[in-house]
Amino acid sequence: MSLVFTVAKPIPIGSYRAELKSAEITTHPEYGEGICFRFSICAGASAGQEPCVTCSTERPPSPKNKLGRILSGMLGRPIQPGESLDVVQFIGRKFNVVVQSNQEGTGTCISAVMPDQEAA
Repeated sequence: MSLVFTVAKPIPIGSYRAELKSAEITTHPEYGEGICFRFSICAGASAGQEPCVTCSTERPPSPKNKLGRILSGMLGRPIQPGESLDVVQFIGRKFNVVVQSNQEGTGTCISAVMPDQEAA
């Protein structure tokens, strides 16, 4: 039996139209509990690749933390104090995601999520 895998190339820096495929609770050994948002790029040379962004859930979302900025981007407006959001409502929707170099400089990662301009 043979198991052959093709390693995905880093997604080039840029802005992409992508569908949110899942939002899953995850635990990082260093940063604790979080949520991983997995997207699928819709078109172009990177179509089908699935970048993700993981946000800590240690603190409630706010405009000052990554989780708050990602949720605000999905909503297309600032989150409001006391607001409750079910992230399941975003699964299957399309967004514009911005991919930039990661902090280590070894690859790329999602740095921002914005409402889909084509759906507007």
